[in-house]
Amino acid sequence: WRHIFFFTYGLFVLFLIFSFNSQKVKTIVFEISNYHVDQLYSTQMLWGCGLVIGALLTYSISKEYLKTKTALTEIFSLIVLAIIFRSSTLIWGFTIYFILWHSIPSLREQIKFVYGALNKKTIQTYSKAAFPYWLISIVGMVLLYLVFHSEKHFYTLFFAFIAAVTFPHAVVMLKMFTHNRK
Repeated sequence: WRHIFFFTYGLFVLFLIFSFNSQKVKTIVFEISNYHVDQLYSTQMLWGCGLVIGALLTYSISKEYLKTKTALTEIFSLIVLAIIFRSSTLIWGFTIYFILWHSIPSLREQIKFVYGALNKKTIQTYSKAAFPYWLISIVGMVLLYLVFHSEKHFYTLFFAFIAAVTFPHAVVMLKMFTHNRK
């Protein structure tokens, strides 16, 4: 049930972003694929994913796999994300989500996985080892922005880059979490 929950939760967040930025998403899809999307079905996907998430949370609470407080925290987080996505542009909404809701918790899990604990020393060790990669990434994104920011297709390039990085990252994270549970 965990895989279904995480997958559905991720879809919910994506379609939450899409629903508040549907025209921009349609433009990006067209620029990447040369295929015109008339309808994203964001509302229907949100309802479907929301029902699955609600059912899985209810089941998890009833079987005592999850505390009610944890479930309410997740629901509150989704409400906060909806407010952020509603009041920001596509790129800012995605950036806020990516940094605060995805990257920071992911970094914590990676540090615990690699070093066995999360403390000041392991955070410093991880940060020193990762710094060159972070620096290269930031410089690359700044250069990408400086070169292409005035281009009509900047958003498309940006999201194509994010999509290209996401799949290998997801595979590595899945292997890490699978290994971690053994």
